[in-house]
Amino acid sequence: MPRVAVVLYPNSYLYSIGGLMDAFQIANDHVRRQNGDDLGLFECSIVSCSAEPVTVSGGMRMNGDVALPDAEDFDLIYLPAYSYQGMADLDVLTKEQRPLLEWIKESWQRGSTICANCTGPLLLAQTGLLDGRRATTAWWLERPFPQAVSKIDLDANALLVEDERLMTSGAMTAHLSMAVHLIERYAGPHLAGSCAKTMLIDAGPNSQTPYQELF
Repeated sequence: MPRVAVVLYPNSYLYSIGGLMDAFQIANDHVRRQNGDDLGLFECSIVSCSAEPVTVSGGMRMNGDVALPDAEDFDLIYLPAYSYQGMADLDVLTKEQRPLLEWIKESWQRGSTICANCTGPLLLAQTGLLDGRRATTAWWLERPFPQAVSKIDLDANALLVEDERLMTSGAMTAHLSMAVHLIERYAGPHLAGSCAKTMLIDAGPNSQTPYQELF
């Protein structure tokens, strides 16, 4: 099973962080019940720029498990959704998290798969890794912010898109579909199906279209 880094940065949504980690925990629980041991489990760590606490949604303060200077190689690196307040806000976050973004880019070059949920692909786009590649994001980001994705083949209708070890998902709860997809990849369709049923996730649809509205 893969080693997973969940990236922590300011204003991250707790549900986007915890939802993916909980899905992998449920997968681990199924594996333990089936095998009776801890072999072949998903291993999740929260990685942040430094050892200092980070303020996330709701004003909560969180610490990462691993500070960036001590981060090793991970099979998967996950960027959660965060509270997006406009392009100026994105510019500030990009400058603050530049060391983290460089680490993500270097990790992809070494073979890691990079995943980003909802507004997370906007931050991932700042690494340049999505340039010229297909991606998705929250459906409501397509029209307001074309300048942020001008070099990307953006399909905001898609729930989940993968292009060269870069996986992006749509609005908030799409991270659960992403989790099921990853569980299937690393552990097979039987375990993925069991996890989807346990969490009441419909793993079939791959479109955000039914949820879209015009602003």
